[in-house]
Amino acid sequence: MEIHNPKPWHGWREFGKELGTIMLGILIALALEQSVEAAREHSLAVEAHAAIVAEMQEDLNRVAYRLAQQHCDDARLHAISTLLAAWEDGKPPPAGLFIGDPGDVALVAQRWQANLNSGRFSRQPERAQEEQAAFYTRLAILDDMERHEHYVWSDLRALELGPAILRTDLRPTLVSALQRAYGLQRHPSAWPTGDRHR
Repeated sequence: MEIHNPKPWHGWREFGKELGTIMLGILIALALEQSVEAAREHSLAVEAHAAIVAEMQEDLNRVAYRLAQQHCDDARLHAISTLLAAWEDGKPPPAGLFIGDPGDVALVAQRWQANLNSGRFSRQPERAQEEQAAFYTRLAILDDMERHEHYVWSDLRALELGPAILRTDLRPTLVSALQRAYGLQRHPSAWPTGDRHR
């Protein structure tokens, strides 16, 4: 193995060449590092977008299931309305009623939130950002509606207590709860759609 002692520079020209070679090597290394990082970030953004699209489809499936069950809620609200009308005429609700609940499904937004928190949302195309923001805004509104709907149906479940416990002065409160339940019924136009999220 041969060991070469460094040679001294013979003028500024050699020094400039040496310095230029070192700087060029550093610039190439930095450019390669940035290229690798950009490719990695792009790959992560693509994965995040695919995960969000899958989550949106899952939510749309849950919404479709919930809409398919709407007729059951409509029938129960109509039955409650009939009971309250009969109570007005002096016939209290019978014992053994089962009111139940609206049977809502949990809507999910974990992947969307993770995308926002990681900062990858801003790296997506502008159209994808707009569509996702619109979708999840509507989803948040529906989630809030579901929460209020459960409170209202909880009030309506007072009818399950039966005539031995129910007092006639509770009827106006139950009528008000019924009105709120009708007001919270979801029209299909309130639900997010999946026709533009891909």
